[in-house]
Amino acid sequence: MTMGPDDARHPGLPEMQSAKLKSAFDAGIRLMRTASWLGLPSPTEIGDPALFAQGARGAGEREQRQIDALARIEARGVGRAAFEAAGGWQGAGGVLQDEKRFRKACAEWADGELVAAHIGYRNDILCTNDQAHAAGRSILDPTNRAWLTAEFGVQFATLDELLGQISAT
Repeated sequence: MTMGPDDARHPGLPEMQSAKLKSAFDAGIRLMRTASWLGLPSPTEIGDPALFAQGARGAGEREQRQIDALARIEARGVGRAAFEAAGGWQGAGGVLQDEKRFRKACAEWADGELVAAHIGYRNDILCTNDQAHAAGRSILDPTNRAWLTAEFGVQFATLDELLGQISAT
């Protein structure tokens, strides 16, 4: 028996996102595996295992680093903790009291998984333009960025900063 999301139910990526994803794959970009606690179906565009980065070490070690990072992120009240504070899956079951808050909480959970994946894969730089200005408390806010740098060595860069680093070499 297998339990998990039914990927066949995913409607597929919008054409613009699909084109950007194809362009990234053509440039050699690979996807990172996350813990996928959201339990949502994946689009068919990412169904091929060859599209995912392979960790430098065993998958079990990477997964454990991700799980440990996710627990520490949640303990800070961000990442998945924001989703739970917004009502969790019970909040998704009917009419939402505050749909905007719930959507932001889902995005925050995804951001927490993104950060944990970077930690799990031991990436040098997390490239994002998300400064968490509108989010309030977030894993990507200045306080948590400083914590991530101190605790895990995560270095943040915007796309423009990263391009500047590449062109300087």
